Amino acid sequence: MRNSYYLKLVPALFSFTVMSAQAEVIYPSFFVGSNLGYQLADDDNYSYSDPSAPSLGLSAGVQFNDDWRWDIGYQYSDTFVARENNIELTPMWFETALRYDWLLKEKFKAYARFGVAYWDVEKKIIGVETRSTQGISPLGEVGVSYALTPNIDIEGGFKYINEIGDKYTGRYDNNSFVINLNYKFINEKKVAEVIKKDPKPLPPKPILVPVEPVKKTITTNEESYITYFAFASSKVNTGSLELKKVLDILNKYPQSNLILTGNTDSIGSYASNQRLSQKRANSVARFFTDRGISISRITVRADGETNPVASNITAEGRSQNLRVDMNIPSFSYEEVVSR
Repeated sequence: MRNSYYLKLVPALFSFTVMSAQAEVIYPSFFVGSNLGYQLADDDNYSYSDPSAPSLGLSAGVQFNDDWRWDIGYQYSDTFVARENNIELTPMWFETALRYDWLLKEKFKAYARFGVAYWDVEKKIIGVETRSTQGISPLGEVGVSYALTPNIDIEGGFKYINEIGDKYTGRYDNNSFVINLNYKFINEKKVAEVIKKDPKPLPPKPILVPVEPVKKTITTNEESYITYFAFASSKVNTGSLELKKVLDILNKYPQSNLILTGNTDSIGSYASNQRLSQKRANSVARFFTDRGISISRITVRADGETNPVASNITAEGRSQNLRVDMNIPSFSYEEVVSR
């Protein structure tokens, strides 16, 4: 940062933090602490000397859980004296930050803090003038902590505050190596003493022998059903009880199949009657496929006028020949029966 003050903390600060590894700790809990540091200022305006000064601080905060905490503190710095330039610089600040801890191994943790610092800086040019200013700057700190006891930790880290001061006093970045010491007030749950008693022997558990289901193979007889049509029509009567019976069987037994044979009376030419019987068989097949029966289970045939069941001389006889025969061949299936 050109034409500004650069403050670098080279020696160390000490930090102690209360940490409890016990599962019985009740959160939130509180802690207090103190810190010690030493600062070395390196600034372009102080080209003939590097002023230095120690710093002291106090802090307190809240521990939310094993990982997160929030703190607030006050930091006092002794006066930096640049004798070659006759300049004295006295900073102090309040700081607050949120912190997160990572467990490295037993008793060791790494941590990171991020927050802000409200600072007050007084710059004195000996024999000429005194200037002062206040402001807010972002703050960050990283380091490592060690648990001396369940209540006390010691920490060493590096702290950075961006641009303390203004154009009248000059600006510098505060770079610090820190050591802090904190004490945590632990609240613990009370654990009731457990008295062990020999349990009473339990009765032996019954041995359950799995029962294999008994399956019986059943073979059906061939079944035949008929659905009738109007004269010269291939329109299916969807309300037919015979159609419903066949559909129920096909749905209940996936092993079953269906043979459909279309028929007509003898009125008309042989060829036209053959075509009409085919249409009737196809219409019945479509009735079943529309209701979920696979076409692979259905065989369609057309007998035309060649297979009458009654005389075609009378109207009553011809009406019995306007039909589709529905045959379900014999099939086998397994059924579980009780012993």
